[in-house]
Amino acid sequence: MEEVVKKRMLSLSEVKEILSKRDIESMDQIQRWTHDYVSKFSKIDVKASKKMKQELMKQCDLTEEEAVEIVNILPKSLPELRSFTF
Repeated sequence: MEEVVKKRMLSLSEVKEILSKRDIESMDQIQRWTHDYVSKFSKIDVKASKKMKQELMKQCDLTEEEAVEIVNILPKSLPELRSFTF
């Protein structure tokens, strides 16, 4: 078992970027499912998601977890955001 050195929240786009660097044939079943999921549901590119996450944390005083959830959801309106109460 590997030792956890650092733990942080990743957006779907960031996970997609990490898994895309690996050969699909060398992935285990969970990694393949995850790769398939993030490929279907990540809505923006990784640079935009990282920037948005940082801006949400800085300007809105959100935790990293809250900012990542908003980036993953990418709500189009305030009522849509409110439907995902934290």
